[in-house]
Amino acid sequence: MNLLGIDLGSQYLKSVEIQRNSDGTTELISLSKVDISGLDMFSGKVFDPKPITDFLRDYVMQNKYIGKSVNLGLPSSLTYIRIDSFPKLTGKELENAVNLELQNQTVVPLAESSVSFQVLPNSGNTEKTDVLSVIAPKTLTNNLLAVIKDSGLNLQSIEPNVLGTIRGVLNEEAVNPATVVLDIGYKFSDISVFADNALRFTRNVPTGMSSLIKTVAQGLNLEVIQAEEYIKTYGLSAEKLNGKVRDAAASVITLLLDEVKRSNTFYETRGGSSKIKRLVLAGGGAYIPGLVVHAANYLGLEVEIANPWDQIRNLGAYSSNLADLEPQAPLYTTSVGLSLKKLLDS
Repeated sequence: MNLLGIDLGSQYLKSVEIQRNSDGTTELISLSKVDISGLDMFSGKVFDPKPITDFLRDYVMQNKYIGKSVNLGLPSSLTYIRIDSFPKLTGKELENAVNLELQNQTVVPLAESSVSFQVLPNSGNTEKTDVLSVIAPKTLTNNLLAVIKDSGLNLQSIEPNVLGTIRGVLNEEAVNPATVVLDIGYKFSDISVFADNALRFTRNVPTGMSSLIKTVAQGLNLEVIQAEEYIKTYGLSAEKLNGKVRDAAASVITLLLDEVKRSNTFYETRGGSSKIKRLVLAGGGAYIPGLVVHAANYLGLEVEIANPWDQIRNLGAYSSNLADLEPQAPLYTTSVGLSLKKLLDS
């Protein structure tokens, strides 16, 4: 069967279609990206489904997605994610303990929210149970359910983008070192720690490429479009333009990397059983020239750029055009991970 992963970002909608064969192998069927910034989908204003439905219906038809099963990812800024530790409990006792914790610790009214949780693999402490809880406003999920259905798609699941990103970065069949993932989006960035085969910590930071572009534009007295091109071309190079772009971008880059440091420290000081050794960069900001080297020096970690194509056994028609496919990898990390989400009955 075919599964479609749709990543709804603040600027772009990214979709990846993957075919699951009977032998369990996967094949890349299609991918696409479209600007949705004009739709103003998640501004907090009254939700008007018609323009969004019309837009998605056209998008679905143009890409021949009619009737396809879809796993939908939501911006993490719109969801509430917690990872809590409980005494060794099971069944109804654990469910009651989780609900009580969420009622006491969250600012989101649970009666008005969709809530789900899952028990995480043991992290080395056999005396406790770690639980991942996801909370999203019912109004948001219900509206999106209607929009997806009216657009001609068959919705299989909705989850925070960060879960898709982790799935797109890490090979579930391999032994992965403790890893922190920095997904630099347009308005927001997600920082997530993966260790002992599970997500152990995540946070959303209201800083992304738009902040970086505006800062460089102001610092160098450039138009926004020109500043974006300067970042893509010169990045953090000390030699190009005498390091002027690097210097103008420094405050935003340092802010993001300091947030990574804080996240690592928080995870390790709250009993993390594995020391973080690797940073993976994802999202539109991953390919800023010089960022890999700068981050490695600043954090003292091994740094690499996400390549979700490694999670797909067969790249299909795209295998003959890797030169174009590889530079797009970080941007499609989340949508690949969403398309790889296993169905409950698989």
